[in-house]
Amino acid sequence: MTKIQGAVIKEQGVSFAITVVKKHILTSQPQCQKAASSFQPLFPGLPIVLMAQDSRGIPTFWGRKTLLIFLAIFTLHRSHGKNTDSVKELIMIDISFELNGRKVSPNNLSDALEVAMLNSIKESIEKSVGNLRCTEHGQQPRIKATGRSLDALNLEVSGCCDLLINQVKKKIS
Repeated sequence: MTKIQGAVIKEQGVSFAITVVKKHILTSQPQCQKAASSFQPLFPGLPIVLMAQDSRGIPTFWGRKTLLIFLAIFTLHRSHGKNTDSVKELIMIDISFELNGRKVSPNNLSDALEVAMLNSIKESIEKSVGNLRCTEHGQQPRIKATGRSLDALNLEVSGCCDLLINQVKKKIS
């Protein structure tokens, strides 16, 4: 069984998949296209970005130009260690919201106050949990905020194993 390293990135209403490949893959356009096509069944409907790292851990990306610009800004931000409001740290956790049994997101609400509240909740969770991943399985946690209204939400944590779930619960309690 082949193992891959990949993640779905959701940022500002845009979703894409990023997968790690060997550095030599990025030296050839046909190899990049072949690799991206091979990952497409794992991430249906999402644009694919390929990433390789050099011996110093510096990433190189291949993919859609607009996504590469975002990743370049993010990489530059992290390499300089600056924390600005204009560039957020890339958080790889899955956070979803369900109100009265209906899945909602800040992007599909019309009420500005509700949008601000959901974004605030999401940012608070991201700040608490950060880039936590399971040390054994490499998986990210999934957090679902559910309730009858925005002021009465319960957080449901799921993940690949109890260790990850307990680590997340500890961080958000």
